[in-house]
Amino acid sequence: MSEIDKFIGKVLNDKYKITEVIGIGGMSIVYKAVDIYNNREVAVKLLKEEFNNDTFKTRFINESRVISMLSHKNIVDVLDVHISDDVQYIVMEYVDGITLKQYMSKRGALDWRESVFFTDQILKGLQHAHEKGIIHRDVKPHNIMLLPDGTIKVADFGIARFQRFDTVTIADKAIGTVHYISPEQASKNKVDEKSDIYSLGITLYEMLTGKLPFEGETPVEIALKQINEVPKKPSEYNPSIPKGLEEIVLKAISKRPENRYSSAEEMREALMKVRENPMTVFNYKFVNDSLDAAEKQRMKELKKKNKKKNFFRRHNMLFSIPVLIGIVLGVAFSLGVWYFVNDIIESASHGYVEVPNFVGRLSADVVDSEEYKNKFTFVTEESYSGNYEKGVITGQSPDRSTKVPEGTVVTLTVSKGIKVTTIPKLVGEDVESAVKILQNLGFLTKTEYEFSDTVGEKKIISCDPADGTSAPYGTEITLVVSKGKQIQLVKVPNVLGSDVNDAINSISAAELVVLVEYEKSDTVKVNSVISQSIAPFTQVAKQTKVTIVVSEGPADNGGAENNG
Repeated sequence: MSEIDKFIGKVLNDKYKITEVIGIGGMSIVYKAVDIYNNREVAVKLLKEEFNNDTFKTRFINESRVISMLSHKNIVDVLDVHISDDVQYIVMEYVDGITLKQYMSKRGALDWRESVFFTDQILKGLQHAHEKGIIHRDVKPHNIMLLPDGTIKVADFGIARFQRFDTVTIADKAIGTVHYISPEQASKNKVDEKSDIYSLGITLYEMLTGKLPFEGETPVEIALKQINEVPKKPSEYNPSIPKGLEEIVLKAISKRPENRYSSAEEMREALMKVRENPMTVFNYKFVNDSLDAAEKQRMKELKKKNKKKNFFRRHNMLFSIPVLIGIVLGVAFSLGVWYFVNDIIESASHGYVEVPNFVGRLSADVVDSEEYKNKFTFVTEESYSGNYEKGVITGQSPDRSTKVPEGTVVTLTVSKGIKVTTIPKLVGEDVESAVKILQNLGFLTKTEYEFSDTVGEKKIISCDPADGTSAPYGTEITLVVSKGKQIQLVKVPNVLGSDVNDAINSISAAELVVLVEYEKSDTVKVNSVISQSIAPFTQVAKQTKVTIVVSEGPADNGGAENNG
């Protein structure tokens, strides 16, 4: 009986009865099982026997420690963990669904709305993990489960790293599927949540187009493309993709981490804008997203070297093809990308220097320094800054502590000082238009309202600082907006029964307009007020018209004739 099948029918820890194999990974086998105590189906991830040593036990324990911290509807739940000398396993919720990769294989390119629906859920799960300090590091369609109701669950945090643990080995850093790994993952640079965003960007690219952005004959070739090449735009494969969504994909898969979204939540917010309005565009501007000439040359030489290695490997394989096929498959499943990335690391490790922290130093001191003259090639870009004085370095790429080949181009962002802009003429402008003008110029806005007899409602009365003056970028401009003319209210006097002349005088004195009508009355004496159109003591605006009805005396019936 094989190692895979020998656990079927067994009960682990007197609780989990193994029923069938549902997946085989590099280090582990995943079984469907029944939780006898709770009478429910679960998934049991069991460490393979050949990895039952201290090194892999540590990794397995680290995985269980990491994923047990997570609890989110878009992440596969961990229910139990068992670590002993004989057997190690993790018990997870059983997800009755298929992988996103299987779904895509059946459907091909997905509708953009469906792609956004799935990506939204993945981002929610990743944001939860990132907030816990956990980087997945193996985001790909194969590790994303799709339930029949459309719910997405991110699975397999097997190579995830908890940022506060310092036990990550070089092998750990290199693991990850080649088609989806980030450039920094492939080149042994620092990996953070932006690496997950890159991998998800590749996944979204594949959902929208049905194609992967980078293909090659060997894993090394694909890894080099991840580091070195810019992919075709998704719209070249699928013209129906909204422009804003394409911008989101290209930002997520930027070569430079600083050009990507700062968080999963930020990317999700952008997606929601496109979902609500497919005409949304962002017009993202990136710092140069390609590698410098020295780095490209190094990659070119490395590619040639790997081609030579592959030639000799292919010829050696001819002597024992059946045996080597088994070995290659085993390595491919168990170690993933570790081998070829480690090859890259070893081949390119000579002539490397560590990039210092240049931020906060004067650009001239760094660029002209003899200390760095032979180590780096500096390129400077200027930008305004409210935090740094003119000439001070505000940013750098590559980041501090990154190891790079000698001569690598280091881009320094240098402060131009505080940007000062002239406030345009705004008095008399509509408030919505004025706010938009100021925000486009980089100002903050605040609005205050007051009455005005000369400026129309919702028009600008004044601004502070005044229009025509100059102010630093980001200054808050206070706009005083007209509420229109202030309506002054007066009380309508009670003139019922009053003499007509007295009534007219009273209403006029209240700054109201009086209108007089006459009619016959048997009950109200002549020239007295019978009624008024607005009830006494009502608050009305000045100059409101008030009509009074005045008695003409009794009706005259004497002229009637009887023709009977």
